[in-house]
Amino acid sequence: MPRSDRVKQCSDALDQVVETPVIGSLLVVGQPVTNTLEQLLGEGVILRQETTQCCRCLCCQPNIHWLVSPWTEEVAILGGATAETLKGDRTKTQGAISAVGEDPVILYEEEEAPSWGRCYSWVAPGSRPTVFKTHAGADASGPIMMTHSKGCTNGVTQIIGVDNNGGIIRVPCCCCLPYLETKDMEGNLLGRSEYVCDLCLFVPKYRVLDGAKQMVYSVRPDVCCLGACVLCKCGGKGAKCCRVPFYIREPATREKIDGGAAAFVDMWAGWKAECCTHKDLYALKWPRAAPLAHKCALLGLAHLIDIPVMEQEGTQ
Repeated sequence: MPRSDRVKQCSDALDQVVETPVIGSLLVVGQPVTNTLEQLLGEGVILRQETTQCCRCLCCQPNIHWLVSPWTEEVAILGGATAETLKGDRTKTQGAISAVGEDPVILYEEEEAPSWGRCYSWVAPGSRPTVFKTHAGADASGPIMMTHSKGCTNGVTQIIGVDNNGGIIRVPCCCCLPYLETKDMEGNLLGRSEYVCDLCLFVPKYRVLDGAKQMVYSVRPDVCCLGACVLCKCGGKGAKCCRVPFYIREPATREKIDGGAAAFVDMWAGWKAECCTHKDLYALKWPRAAPLAHKCALLGLAHLIDIPVMEQEGTQ
């Protein structure tokens, strides 16, 4: 779908959310709330971090909120060119829906995590109990469409000490690992994403389960060195010059779905965001055949990739 048409579709869907109460289960196909969310999620989403993380150690770790805009081929290519101007002001889209960076914010991801859990995130990334509330619209005033939540777990790594040179010593954890459960506004389980531990400890990998807790996707990057290390990808418009895409794969064969088009990709967010505020920018494209419940669970997966892997990137 052309970008201008996709933007108009999302704007119309947001207007419908304002006019019609958000009620009903997302597991029931054909009702207004299901149709509206299907229109908003489309082929995929762009997640832009709203919260600055220029100081994120111990007690300074904030709740992380996200602005979600529609995925289109043009935005995925432009990358940080849109991140610098995406402000969440829907009024700007009415007369210039084809302008770069003026795409509407369709969902607002609001995190609520206890201060002690956020304080401990640096010690054990991904350990904190948290809830992400998915609001329709550009801020937390919109109706809640779904939640992504987890309890207190181990982190993917744990600090155990300091070496002779003052460097932090971390060890990987292999039990009670981070997860996120995605539920609709009525509390129905839509899906669950889980961090996976196996013999290749230095390769982050995930599985996505449906509402019946059956595995529907394996999500992992490409690997090298007999599977022991991640294989970085270099080049490409809109993305970082060196990045690790997480491909959505068939659970049995681990073949990339849609030839690798269905993936979670770390995009270039601009110099200010990359070097100063540490605001991340991600592109998440669904598998073409994914039903709505799976898309919602994959949205939760995006947070589960960010919290233990990306959030503490650059810290020891």
